[in-house]
Amino acid sequence: VATLQGCHGVAFATGAAGSVKFWSSEGDCLKTFMAPYGTTPTCLVALCSPAYNCLAVVFRQARPFDPNAFRLVPANEEQRRRRAEAEAAQVQAQAAFDLHSSQVQILELSERGDIRLTLLGPIDSLGSFVTSLAVMGCDGIVTGNAQGGLHLWSLGNSAVGNSALKWKFTKALQLWPNVENIGDSGVGSGGVSVVCMQALAMNSNVLAVSVQATSSAHNGAGSGVARAYIPTHGVVLIDMATCVVLAVLT
Repeated sequence: VATLQGCHGVAFATGAAGSVKFWSSEGDCLKTFMAPYGTTPTCLVALCSPAYNCLAVVFRQARPFDPNAFRLVPANEEQRRRRAEAEAAQVQAQAAFDLHSSQVQILELSERGDIRLTLLGPIDSLGSFVTSLAVMGCDGIVTGNAQGGLHLWSLGNSAVGNSALKWKFTKALQLWPNVENIGDSGVGSGGVSVVCMQALAMNSNVLAVSVQATSSAHNGAGSGVARAYIPTHGVVLIDMATCVVLAVLT
């Protein structure tokens, strides 16, 4: 559930069962946005503005594939052909699910009641699934992913006419395990994953980030991307304006 500012009569939004719904304060469903096929909402935050209704949503695969789908061995050429087609279709579907999990969909409800869609990301390679969202001020969104990446998006301008809000990628920070957590060589077999995030105040750049250890190795920060070395579990307070860790709570 995400609370909106009441612009255009919308009071809050919910995400479940393969859709996102916008509701009035009286409990009337004003608009429904269907999730991409086979997905369901997993992260949902609203930007606080009386001028527009803007919702950031991440979708993930709703159900895992049947592990027994290809249990039987094909008995003839026709069955082998059908199995190859089914396997190729599953690979294609998995790639689509991975893409949805790695990007943020901005849903903006216009004055006319239609939904404008803007896609943010992915920034990292596929596999860096977005695990948490946080709102920074009135015009910023931070995404946290499964490989410890934090990415800040800022609102470029307000919507004009029927055009959607414009967003720009402004900053990246890679959370990295402390040397004592990964060995003297500086190379470890695991990393940290972002669990949840929360901005401490409306006009503050300070973000509270909860992390946990993960067995997945970091894909590494790109050239010019700031790093912050932290423990592999606990909560860290980060100034997103300077990319500095202010405190570690363990």
